[in-house]
Amino acid sequence: MSDPAAAGADPVAFAERVLALLDSGSFTTSYKYAVLLAIVDCCLEQVDGEGAAPAVLHAHELAAKVLERYWRQAVPFHATGTPTVLRQRNERGKRDLVTRIAEFRRRVGPQLSIVEARRADPAGFAELRALVEVTVVRMPLPKLQRIAAGDPFGDGFMYRVGWPNEVSAARVMRGDFDDRVHLKPGVGELLVRLAGVIRPVVQREWAHFVARRNSDVLAEVDLDGFLFGVERVALERVRAPLTHLQDGACFYCGDALRATADLDHFLPWSRCGDDGLDNLVAAHPRCNNRKRNSLAAPEHLERWMSRSQVHGSDLGMIATDAGWLRDWRRTLGGARALYLHQPASLPLWLADDRYVAADPDRLRPLLAGTAAHARAAEGAGTYTTGGRSRSGPLPFPGDE
Repeated sequence: MSDPAAAGADPVAFAERVLALLDSGSFTTSYKYAVLLAIVDCCLEQVDGEGAAPAVLHAHELAAKVLERYWRQAVPFHATGTPTVLRQRNERGKRDLVTRIAEFRRRVGPQLSIVEARRADPAGFAELRALVEVTVVRMPLPKLQRIAAGDPFGDGFMYRVGWPNEVSAARVMRGDFDDRVHLKPGVGELLVRLAGVIRPVVQREWAHFVARRNSDVLAEVDLDGFLFGVERVALERVRAPLTHLQDGACFYCGDALRATADLDHFLPWSRCGDDGLDNLVAAHPRCNNRKRNSLAAPEHLERWMSRSQVHGSDLGMIATDAGWLRDWRRTLGGARALYLHQPASLPLWLADDRYVAADPDRLRPLLAGTAAHARAAEGAGTYTTGGRSRSGPLPFPGDE
């Protein structure tokens, strides 16, 4: 098989390589699945105003995504028998990242969101974040791309890192540690274009991995929903304030929300998995069900962009009060990735059963954004879980 990274324009060869990795790679824990999805997510979230994918990622960004994803999973699974945190490694009894995160959640309060937990115990959260970062740097990142001994592209078909396979935790945590992950030419673009294909395949393989290691406690249940689904109960925290922010009107049709509103992911959850507050809108169940997993028409996109700019401070206060993750820049990056990498023939949902064609000439100016727009949209109360700060609370976007 040829190395697709050099060509950068052969999505079929690249997808085959990723599938071969999932099919044949050595997975003793679920870390490789988590890091692979983190790479895809970060590529989506860092698409710029021209639609260009990033060429360089950072290990601390990937670690933050891994921590967010495992945070959802590090709670007892209720199926049959005693609720238990699902095992995500081959060996029993060892304390892996999921175990450590579950222990931290129990200590600070299992009902707390990741933002609330960070507030409750800043020092403990910083220690946990550092553990995740060290683990990501030392274990999955240098080894993720290797299928087996003698792999002709064992040096990496997606990226290269600037540190050796064996690196100490102390070295990783030094302020001058170079944690850059250099994507091979064209790989960022391919990951953005293929995200909708790669994500469900990785999630399916991850679910199978977990199921095989927990056969004693798993029944025929929605394991995918537990591992990767939306926390429906948690959404109740922001339903009322978002409805109030929209003056009690459906975001899409503008009619009054006379009953309990649905909370829709404006950028479909199945496409980018963004639970950030800016990506949530209150809508009629009818409008939500008609839109489903479609991207919304330019009219809706323009109103969505305007909402984050005009009501950035209000959204920040809602995020602060609810302990909700909010990072407008990464949500905007996801919007650019989804809208600017679609064919012009893609239908965008307008209303009911009506769709319009994607018009790149109209979409690009809407998603360009400006520095002033970003500052207004972020407002107050912007929370992330990333950063290279070595002590104290994590920095807000723009602090570094």
